[in-house]
Amino acid sequence: MLEIPESTTIARQLNETVRGKTIRKIIANASPHKFAFYHDDPADYNTLLTG
Repeated sequence: MLEIPESTTIARQLNETVRGKTIRKIIANASPHKFAFYHDDPADYNTLLTG
Protein backbone atom coordinates (compact mmCIF):
# COMPACT_ATOMS: atom_id res chain seq x y z
CA MET A 1 0.00 0.00 0.00
CA LEU A 2 1.23 3.47 -0.83
CA GLU A 3 1.71 5.80 2.13
CA ILE A 4 0.64 9.47 2.05
CA PRO A 5 4.21 10.91 1.84
CA GLU A 6 5.06 8.52 -0.99
CA SER A 7 1.83 9.39 -2.84
CA THR A 8 2.56 13.10 -2.41
CA THR A 9 6.06 12.67 -3.84
CA ILE A 10 4.78 10.68 -6.83
CA ALA A 11 2.05 13.29 -7.50
CA ARG A 12 4.64 16.10 -7.39
CA GLN A 13 6.95 14.22 -9.77
CA LEU A 14 4.08 13.59 -12.20
CA ASN A 15 3.08 17.26 -12.11
CA GLU A 16 6.68 18.25 -12.92
CA THR A 17 7.15 15.79 -15.79
CA VAL A 18 3.75 15.05 -17.33
CA ARG A 19 1.67 18.23 -16.97
CA GLY A 20 0.82 19.77 -20.34
CA LYS A 21 1.73 16.69 -22.36
CA THR A 22 -0.65 14.66 -24.54
CA ILE A 23 -1.02 10.90 -24.36
CA ARG A 24 -0.33 9.45 -27.81
CA LYS A 25 -0.19 5.71 -27.13
CA ILE A 26 -1.16 3.32 -24.33
CA ILE A 27 0.24 -0.16 -23.86
CA ALA A 28 -1.74 -1.76 -21.06
CA ASN A 29 -0.72 -5.02 -19.42
CA ALA A 30 2.78 -4.94 -20.96
CA SER A 31 4.35 -5.76 -17.60
CA PRO A 32 1.74 -7.41 -15.35
CA HIS A 33 2.09 -6.80 -11.63
CA LYS A 34 -0.16 -6.73 -8.57
CA PHE A 35 -0.84 -2.97 -8.78
CA ALA A 36 -2.45 -3.27 -12.25
CA PHE A 37 -6.24 -3.27 -12.03
CA TYR A 38 -8.29 -3.26 -15.22
CA HIS A 39 -11.94 -2.60 -15.86
CA ASP A 40 -12.90 -4.20 -19.18
CA ASP A 41 -10.31 -5.36 -21.71
CA PRO A 42 -6.78 -3.85 -21.37
CA ALA A 43 -6.46 -3.95 -25.17
CA ASP A 44 -9.13 -1.22 -25.37
CA TYR A 45 -7.21 1.22 -23.14
CA ASN A 46 -5.32 2.81 -26.04
CA THR A 47 -8.60 3.92 -27.61
CA LEU A 48 -10.01 5.09 -24.28
CA LEU A 49 -7.01 7.11 -23.07
CA THR A 50 -5.30 8.51 -26.17
CA GLY A 51 -5.54 12.30 -26.39
